[in-house]
Amino acid sequence: MHIGRSTNRLERSDMLDMSEVRRFANALIRQSGMYSVMDESEMSRIVVLQNQKRFTDRWISSYANTN
Repeated sequence: MHIGRSTNRLERSDMLDMSEVRRFANALIRQSGMYSVMDESEMSRIVVLQNQKRFTDRWISSYANTN
Protein backbone atom coordinates (compact mmCIF):
# COMPACT_ATOMS: atom_id res chain seq x y z
CA MET A 1 0.00 0.00 0.00
CA HIS A 2 1.29 3.42 -0.88
CA ILE A 3 0.54 6.41 1.30
CA GLY A 4 0.99 10.13 0.98
CA ARG A 5 2.53 11.55 -2.18
CA SER A 6 3.83 8.14 -3.25
CA THR A 7 0.29 7.34 -4.44
CA ASN A 8 0.85 9.88 -7.25
CA ARG A 9 4.05 8.32 -8.55
CA LEU A 10 4.13 4.60 -7.71
CA GLU A 11 2.18 1.71 -9.19
CA ARG A 12 1.11 -1.45 -7.36
CA SER A 13 3.81 -3.29 -9.32
CA ASP A 14 6.41 -1.12 -7.52
CA MET A 15 5.52 -2.77 -4.21
CA LEU A 16 7.44 -5.77 -2.92
CA ASP A 17 5.49 -9.01 -2.75
CA MET A 18 5.40 -10.92 0.53
CA SER A 19 8.12 -13.37 -0.49
CA GLU A 20 10.47 -10.42 -1.17
CA VAL A 21 9.60 -8.85 2.19
CA ARG A 22 10.32 -12.16 3.95
CA ARG A 23 13.62 -12.57 2.07
CA PHE A 24 14.71 -9.06 3.09
CA ALA A 25 13.70 -9.65 6.73
CA ASN A 26 15.56 -12.97 6.80
CA ALA A 27 18.67 -11.32 5.33
CA LEU A 28 18.56 -8.73 8.14
CA ILE A 29 18.17 -11.52 10.69
CA ARG A 30 21.16 -13.45 9.30
CA GLN A 31 23.44 -10.45 8.93
CA SER A 32 22.65 -8.81 12.26
CA GLY A 33 22.37 -11.92 14.42
CA MET A 34 20.19 -9.97 16.82
CA TYR A 35 16.66 -10.15 15.40
CA SER A 36 13.98 -12.80 15.08
CA VAL A 37 10.57 -12.76 13.43
CA MET A 38 7.92 -11.65 15.91
CA ASP A 39 4.92 -11.49 13.60
CA GLU A 40 3.89 -10.91 10.02
CA SER A 41 0.87 -9.90 7.99
CA GLU A 42 0.37 -11.04 4.40
CA MET A 43 -2.39 -8.50 3.81
CA SER A 44 -0.16 -5.60 4.94
CA ARG A 45 2.99 -7.14 3.46
CA ILE A 46 4.97 -6.64 6.65
CA VAL A 47 7.30 -8.70 8.80
CA VAL A 48 7.81 -7.47 12.37
CA LEU A 49 11.25 -8.17 13.80
CA GLN A 50 12.06 -8.50 17.51
CA ASN A 51 15.41 -7.21 18.80
CA GLN A 52 16.73 -10.13 20.88
CA LYS A 53 19.19 -7.93 22.77
CA ARG A 54 16.50 -5.52 23.95
CA PHE A 55 13.28 -7.41 24.53
CA THR A 56 10.01 -5.49 24.31
CA ASP A 57 6.64 -7.01 25.05
CA ARG A 58 4.68 -7.02 21.81
CA TRP A 59 1.42 -6.06 23.49
CA ILE A 60 0.81 -2.47 24.54
CA SER A 61 -0.88 -2.74 27.92
CA SER A 62 -2.81 0.52 27.58
CA TYR A 63 -4.54 -0.90 24.48
CA ALA A 64 -5.29 -4.33 25.94
CA ASN A 65 -8.80 -3.48 27.16
CA THR A 66 -10.12 -1.13 24.50
CA ASN A 67 -12.94 -3.30 23.14
